Amino acid sequence: MSKMNDPGMMEAALKMMKGMDKASMASMVQASGLVKSQAQAEAMVEQMQGMSDTQLKMMVKAATVVQSGSRVVSRAKEFLYSRPLLVAALLVLLLAVLLRWLGVM
Repeated sequence: MSKMNDPGMMEAALKMMKGMDKASMASMVQASGLVKSQAQAEAMVEQMQGMSDTQLKMMVKAATVVQSGSRVVSRAKEFLYSRPLLVAALLVLLLAVLLRWLGVM
């Protein structure tokens, strides 16, 4: 379970973010890898400070969903990279189904 699914942790994180100054928030956003330049980080901080608490909560929930989806995709990629024969077999099967659908076979 993610820490951000806990309402108490989410409230504490939102309070911490609201209490931070713009420069430290921008450096935190840039360090997290969300943006590449300092100007983008500052623009993102400006947008985040204009959001209400409910919008920030929705953004955190969306980020949690995206993060868990990313984790699943990376695990699937690792699984498939470790089994190249399985990937080849699946591609041959997909090709056979496609050719059958097109009426070639």
